[in-house]
Amino acid sequence: GGILINISNMTLGLASAVMFASLVASAYFIEDTAERYREELLSQPHDEEVDAQQKKTEEKERVFKEVTNWKLSEAIDSDYSMPVWMRANLAVGAALQIATCYAAQFFSSTCFVPFQMTDTIEDTLDGDWTNIVTPVGRVVLLVWAISVVNLIIFRLWAARRAHGYHQDRKAGTIVTTSTA
Repeated sequence: GGILINISNMTLGLASAVMFASLVASAYFIEDTAERYREELLSQPHDEEVDAQQKKTEEKERVFKEVTNWKLSEAIDSDYSMPVWMRANLAVGAALQIATCYAAQFFSSTCFVPFQMTDTIEDTLDGDWTNIVTPVGRVVLLVWAISVVNLIIFRLWAARRAHGYHQDRKAGTIVTTSTA
């Protein structure tokens, strides 16, 4: 028992240190190479397909911001302002997400059975891996899942609004107010 835990902890620590050192070394060499060949890299022609895709992405982001506008002062003039029910959906989802994060962090031993790398499912969890989550933890996970549903509802609503926005622009029934 005791020696294996020490060996396990040392091995994990060593592996973490090696991975961190690899990350730092690769970042250094990438930066060094980019700086050394800066002029050559800057002289490369732009990829027109990438530029076109980037413009498309920027337009999608602009439209997303337009149709999900939260500011009341700007939203008064727009048919695409965010309705109160969607604001409430986002506020509830954010509150649930924050609550579950706090619960899982500060009450982790109430939500989950303590489990070490050297523990076994058979001994610590009575042979069932799902026993790692306590009944309180199941409630926390359910509330978290509800917050994810809130986000999915928002994303689907926003995608539908963006599609409607594009349809209205094609039809000429709206004029864009922002050029950002």
